Amino acid sequence: MHAHRAYGDLDLHMLGVPASVNPLGLDRPTVLVVNPLLRELIRAWTRGPHDDTPERRRLNAVLLDELRASPQRSVHLPEPTDPRLVGVCAALRRDPADPRTLAALAPRSGWANGR
Repeated sequence: MHAHRAYGDLDLHMLGVPASVNPLGLDRPTVLVVNPLLRELIRAWTRGPHDDTPERRRLNAVLLDELRASPQRSVHLPEPTDPRLVGVCAALRRDPADPRTLAALAPRSGWANGR
């Protein structure tokens, strides 16, 4: 399952690439540097119409070329230091699909009422 949540004003353009295409040969989440040209290619690709025209195929080819040329950046999420949060994070690492809320996870981590 994958979900997005945003707060405030947002102009979001989602780019899905079939796994069979995988222009970078990635096997894990990766952050890419998006230069101005790639940004505009993504914007153009995500706008309609989504028909199979020669122009759209060329746009797709250039978009994939630019993705291949984009530098990658490491993904770093700092580990928590609060012992209560360490326990919650450990539980979610063991089972990322755990549907429990923070309030349900908290007591097992020594965190009264999730506060």
